Amino acid sequence: MGELSLRKRLAFGGVALLFVAVVLELGLQVVAWAVPPAGVVLSPGISKVVPDPVLGERPNPAAPDHDSRGWRNAAALDQADLVAIGDSQTYGDEVARENAWPQQAGESWGRSAYNMALGGYSPVQYRLLMDEALALRPAVLLVGFYSGNDVAGSYRSVYRGRRSPELASKDPAKQSALAAAAEERPSIAAAWQATRVAKKGSARYWFNTWIGDPIEEHGKLFGLFRALGRKLGGNFTGHKTDTVKDDWAKYEARVAGVSRDLMFPFHDGEVGTVLTPAARLAALDLEDPRVAEGLRVSLDALARMHAAAPEGTRVCVVFIPTKELVYAERVAKASGPVPDSYRRLLAQEREVWRRTGQALDEAGVAWVDTLPALRADLARGVNPYLMDWNGHPNVAGNLAIARAVVAGL
Repeated sequence: MGELSLRKRLAFGGVALLFVAVVLELGLQVVAWAVPPAGVVLSPGISKVVPDPVLGERPNPAAPDHDSRGWRNAAALDQADLVAIGDSQTYGDEVARENAWPQQAGESWGRSAYNMALGGYSPVQYRLLMDEALALRPAVLLVGFYSGNDVAGSYRSVYRGRRSPELASKDPAKQSALAAAAEERPSIAAAWQATRVAKKGSARYWFNTWIGDPIEEHGKLFGLFRALGRKLGGNFTGHKTDTVKDDWAKYEARVAGVSRDLMFPFHDGEVGTVLTPAARLAALDLEDPRVAEGLRVSLDALARMHAAAPEGTRVCVVFIPTKELVYAERVAKASGPVPDSYRRLLAQEREVWRRTGQALDEAGVAWVDTLPALRADLARGVNPYLMDWNGHPNVAGNLAIARAVVAGL
């Protein structure tokens, strides 16, 4: 009887707390709407991006870590010797601003550097940013070309986002093949979506999608707690710091039972990480007409950037491989079983880089391959990536890319 009564009290207490939270949330929403300055204070956070009619979105100048133009720099420069355009691999996800490879390359080179990258961009956006980058009169315009999603991103930008329609194929047969692929094949992003669900667990993923993320993005009560945390000196600034994720046992346990095509845990001595071969394969599978077309669009955009560069500015494409390709030699030496999707991914990515190098050479475009530098880190026992499923390089990986870039300039 006592146990039943305790359960009732706990249930009643939970309902009461939920009721109070809802009332407080509604009250704070009204206050935020009626008093704009209070709305700013109660904002859970500042969006990293803002809509843009040409690019789709561009970085938000009001976001932490961004300069007055919105790009991820300490200050907006009027002139920079080195300007880098790219996606999240160039933006520097998972590292502090000063440790992103463009900033490290500038420091190592002893010249001014300016980072004009944003996650989600592809060579289509890189070309659209050309005039803005050239306004800084750089000696070198670096274009970070990430095989992990840039190829698929170019297809998506032109054929789904309707950006740069001049890059679309005019061949009726190719248009028909692309339409059939979109109708008959899974979405290119489907494997990545399945990987995201698997890494969080289905229940947690859908809870975050439908409840947690909306509350974090729009909830004023959540914003109040963030404001109090900032007042008390907590790390609520929104500035990225150098993430450290090296608890291998935790990540190995997290992916236990998950298909190795989705998450392939690999550990060898002092280095290890969780590879995501199926998601990367879907974005690099040249047997998919959409991916093959994305590569053609990407190479066309890069060649046009080179052709549009004025005298005094050299365009140099920076090859940024997937984590899976960087680890390939180490995985092969371990002689353990590997998922079929991983073998297929390596073959497809190598072919993408072969075609890319050949096309850029024919167009007279300079390029730098960062794969050897990243693999050299692994050979020394330095992990250039985090140990979890994240595909972005860590501080060591960004430094390796910067070293390769400076050596190739």
